[in-house]
Amino acid sequence: MLNEVDWGMKRTDYRNVAADLATALHMNYAYGVEFVEVDPIALGTEEFEEVSEEDRAKLKTQITVDKSRYRGLHGSALLSRFPLENVRLQPFEQQPHDWYKAERESVQPLEAGKSFWAKQALGILTGVRLPTLLLTGMNTYRTQADPTVRSIPLVASNPEAEFFNKLKDFRFADGNAFDFRGERERSIGGKDDPLANSNERGDKGFITTFEVERTIAFVGKFKLDWIFVKPVSLTEPYAKDQPHKFAPHFGRTLKLLNEAPRDRISDHAPIMVDLPIAEPPLGRHQVREADDSIKPGA
Repeated sequence: MLNEVDWGMKRTDYRNVAADLATALHMNYAYGVEFVEVDPIALGTEEFEEVSEEDRAKLKTQITVDKSRYRGLHGSALLSRFPLENVRLQPFEQQPHDWYKAERESVQPLEAGKSFWAKQALGILTGVRLPTLLLTGMNTYRTQADPTVRSIPLVASNPEAEFFNKLKDFRFADGNAFDFRGERERSIGGKDDPLANSNERGDKGFITTFEVERTIAFVGKFKLDWIFVKPVSLTEPYAKDQPHKFAPHFGRTLKLLNEAPRDRISDHAPIMVDLPIAEPPLGRHQVREADDSIKPGA
């Protein structure tokens, strides 16, 4: 699953990025438009009135677009080696918050927006009876690496906790839940904290998936990208004794891959997870390390 995928944008050489990737990887694909870019810079119409005349001319030359190739599409893509059928977009009827006003004025409207988003998304998913994979970008910036920690008002407030509690308490129409399990033999690095099976954890919270170009220690690094899975049969989110068919295993953040080129592949690191289509014959005393090797557990 790919987010923020361009089609017909100058910044990606006007390419149909999803189609190019699918062709190179010999995969099927589906593409859905999230929005059309109408920013003046993307359209090549920005006047740059605040800069000098000399700089203005240079900048306008840099942003000039080829109108015959410009589509301005920005969206999500699904790539699969299996045939894709009945692929649909399900837009929310209402936006969770005012991106242009509330986000600038206060943090709290953004937190309320997450709760509003969760209510709509979970409302759509309630009737789903098949195994489900939910991939989402969620701005959990207040608690940075571990937004699942308990919120203690005045002492250690965690405004993200409500969103994760909603997911944890949610039940589909068939009574099943999202998988919050963390098990040493089913997670990278042998972690047993919440969501460790589906999202890679490090020594302190989750491995971050996004960072600004210049970071200071932990400042500027965030866990923004998440994988949530509804297995075939799981009625309690932490039930380690329940089946693991289509349950998340070895969730991993591919930071080294993302940072291999001189310029990062993306400002978000890719994330992946194993989803066994049958009950996995996993040994109880094996731990998969971050380098993907299998080593004896302690």
